Amino acid sequence: MGELIMHEIGANVPEPGTWQRLLFHWCAVLNRYFEWEGEDDLPHWHNERAQIGFLAAAVWRMGGVALEEYCTDREATEVSKKG
Repeated sequence: MGELIMHEIGANVPEPGTWQRLLFHWCAVLNRYFEWEGEDDLPHWHNERAQIGFLAAAVWRMGGVALEEYCTDREATEVSKKG
């Protein structure tokens, strides 16, 4: 998959080597998930949030750093005043 994309648009993308490495690692992450879950689950059955998680995992695998957003309910807590 990654080779096809890079062949078609690679000349027009800045830093094509970086994108090629990212696609390679993304495929590796997806394949690892396939191996772990077997035929019981596929990554593309999940929502966009999960897809971004797979992409973030690929960034970490290639030596980068990724920060994901996530939803959470926040509760106000009383902050002690030091004086």
